[in-house]
Amino acid sequence: MDNEPEIWNGTHDDVMPQQPNAESFMQIYFEVAKKARAYFPDIKLGGPVPANEWQWYNWKNDAISYKGKRYVWLEYFILRIAEEQAASGVRLLDVVDLHFYPGESSVSDVLNLHRVWFDEDYVYPGANGVKRIGGGWNDALRKEYIFRRCLGWLEKYIGADHGVGLGVTEMDIRSENPNVTAVWYASTLGVFADEGVELFTPWSWKVGMWEVLHLCSHYMRDMRIFSSTRAADIVNAYASVNAAGDSLTAILVNRDTDPQTATLNLANFEIADGAYKVLQLSDLPSSETFKSHSDNALKDDAVAVTSSACSLTLPKLSVTAILFTGKTVDTQVTGHQAPKTFRLTAHPNPFNSATMISYSLPNEEVVRLNVFDSLGRLVRSLSTERQAAGSHSLQLNGADLASGVYLVQVSTPFSVASIKILLMK
Repeated sequence: MDNEPEIWNGTHDDVMPQQPNAESFMQIYFEVAKKARAYFPDIKLGGPVPANEWQWYNWKNDAISYKGKRYVWLEYFILRIAEEQAASGVRLLDVVDLHFYPGESSVSDVLNLHRVWFDEDYVYPGANGVKRIGGGWNDALRKEYIFRRCLGWLEKYIGADHGVGLGVTEMDIRSENPNVTAVWYASTLGVFADEGVELFTPWSWKVGMWEVLHLCSHYMRDMRIFSSTRAADIVNAYASVNAAGDSLTAILVNRDTDPQTATLNLANFEIADGAYKVLQLSDLPSSETFKSHSDNALKDDAVAVTSSACSLTLPKLSVTAILFTGKTVDTQVTGHQAPKTFRLTAHPNPFNSATMISYSLPNEEVVRLNVFDSLGRLVRSLSTERQAAGSHSLQLNGADLASGVYLVQVSTPFSVASIKILLMK
């Protein structure tokens, strides 16, 4: 909701000549968030938008002392959000939003930056602020997985049904090689799709990124499904199917500086033997190639599929999409759905004393269904349970509520939807 508050005295010293302490910032955040929620009940609030890896963990270059304990900055922020939400009944956070400006410039380091967010085994060369975990300083801490940490803090302090998403609204990398840029961007989009990240807006657009964005936005499907590779440190696979279950796209990212031969085996997807379309990004020039859906650097090819398997060569530093048609065998899709809006309705609306709230879920999820008044105060909590995919209905009895406009909000760990209802007595 604000921009890099940990360094205000350096970036906004005209209005903030002295850096406030962490609790002073939280009080500012609470005040603004409550007003925003009151004026725009269905707004999404993101925060705290720290500047970089060091600031993910540090405020004024240190941990924060609170009630006899020491907390790194993001943990403290989430803890205080939880406390204030419980005290006020107002939802104050919808997306944990970060900035990231990694300093690594070697090809191998840049190509592994997608592992910083969730990979608990990755030893990140740029790990620094993370050494503050626990409130002290431990130089041996070099595994970042910052989003995995944030999810742990959200569950610890707010609960398993917190409904808070994840986002990155600024990131830049130190590479001008379009093939490195394309592979990094594709890897990051794949991981974020796997993990249900809501928002990703890089700070600068480098050559290669528009090509990847076009490929993914046009050819990836709605539902992310499980995929794995035997050499995940070199090649990653990101697979998705459409809602009808008859179209599957597999995107293979080769992060190696040498070509790789990949053998792809499809499970739980019936597919006829034959040739299937391949789209590939590789050997991109230094100048921008993307102009439109029909004028770009995608190379068309085909691959032969026999007995639900195929083999193909992945060029060095390349992104390859294979487009399959067939039929899903197992109706239980494994993986995360790409975040999208729920179907959410209320009938009747306006209503007198009671209305039926109906919604549909694409996947089994923990669902929180809350009702807020026009000031953003929680007046009803109708659900905090895990629910199956499909259609659901819950009745809201407003006999004891005052006439006026209310906001119904349904949230899962990966998405939020809301509608306004009018109670007229």
